[in-house]
Order: sequence, then structure tokens, then C-alpha cells
Amino acid sequence: MKKEEDFMFLKAKMQDTVHWVDKTNSRKFSCFLDPLQQKFCKNILVQESSVQFQFFGGHEYCERKMLCIFPQNSSLTIWEWPIAILHIYPKSYKKNNKLRHPEILGRLMNLGIQRNRVGDINIINDFIQIFVQEKLKEYIKYHLEKISNIPVEISEVDWKEVVSFQPSFEEMYITTSSLRLDSMISKIFGLSRKEAMIFIKSGKVKVNWEYITHSSMQLIEKDVISVKGKGRATFCKILGNTKKGNKKILIRKNK
Repeated sequence: MKKEEDFMFLKAKMQDTVHWVDKTNSRKFSCFLDPLQQKFCKNILVQESSVQFQFFGGHEYCERKMLCIFPQNSSLTIWEWPIAILHIYPKSYKKNNKLRHPEILGRLMNLGIQRNRVGDINIINDFIQIFVQEKLKEYIKYHLEKISNIPVEISEVDWKEVVSFQPSFEEMYITTSSLRLDSMISKIFGLSRKEAMIFIKSGKVKVNWEYITHSSMQLIEKDVISVKGKGRATFCKILGNTKKGNKKILIRKNK
């Protein structure tokens, strides 16, 4: 399977990097990793006693982060991370039609930029904050003139101007007789059970950042569920049972 091949490649790359850092007494930065990749790397690196490692994406709430592997006898400051912070200002907005994350990311991809070269994209009131590999900043500043036909201006800012953006969410309560994936996303995203199964089988559903194609998967507390085009939610807690034996569940759904 491609996923297994990807992780085998990542494992080999981690082992090679550890050897290089140990041998040269230097440090090595990765591209931006998603949370699943970060977890996989951490599981490998905690077994290595000759090096230190740290993840960082721009601020404390970042989801996508770079990995730095560095010698035990050294330290790492925020200024050393090869991350550029860009604030993008749309010059005009259509009424009630602000730019969305897929449109911003899609425009960057259309410039030929790979996904792992871009970190989090934060939409903050009247501007957009993005984190990118430092070597890409001039390319983006020169070529990114519009997003969805809306002209934009770009400013590079330093670490003092970073906004620690935490996505807002709404709490919702659902009742369900089953913790199956299809049943849960049906309740959370307002889909029929049949529609939920179609989303899952067509590879549009992730649990904890991993694509899942089995409708019968049993969810547990703290699982993060993403449905393409519908949004993301966290299964927070089972609050108890109803008189009919159904489960009462607290969900936090990203706005």
C-alpha cells in the first residue's frame, strides 16, 4: 500500500538523518509534516539517545510543523527555524464571500508549490497568515498576485508579529446508538447514513489525519474526524446514556 511505502521511506529518512546529525554534529530541518507524520517520526526518534528533536510550525497552535534533529550538546532558538511568515491582505472582498482555506491552498499549489512546503494557513479577520519554507518566500511574493480573482498584497513579518491563531469551534451534542464511523459522521455533519458511507468509501474521510475507508471503524474519545467539503470535528467525550440506551456525546466542530 502507498501509505505503508510512504512511512517506510520516512523511517529510512529519519534513520539516515540521525546518522548524519550524529556524524557531522550539525542540525537538520524537515519539510512541514502533518500530525500523523509527526507522531510516526516521534516514535522513531524517542529511541535515539544521541540526538535531540523538536517540532515547530510557527506558533503553539500550529497543526503542520517542521522537525529539527540536532545534537545533544546544542540548543535551538526560534530564529533558526527556516520558516517565513507571510501576511496576505486581500484588496477587496465580495460581500459575505471571504476567501476560504481550500482556495488559498489551491492557489499556492497552482504556483507549483508542494503541500509539504507550506505550513498552517490562518484566516484572521482582514488578513491571512501563512507559514512557508523560507526559501520560497520571494517566489510567493513575486508570483502570488490574486486568489480567486481577488488581488492581494503580501508582507513578510518577523516572529514578534505572529498571531497565535487557534481555530474557533462550536460545541454540539449528539445521541447515537453506535460509535461506528458512518453513524458518527452522519450525526455530526447532517448526512444520511448512505451519504456517509459514500464519503468514506470514496476516500474523503480522515480519522486522526489518516484516510479511512471502512465504515465500521469504531471511534473513541479524542478522535479527530475530517470530511472533505464538510469540515472537521473532535469526538470529545461520552457524557452518558439516554433512557433508550443511546450514547450522549460532546462534539467540538470547527467553524
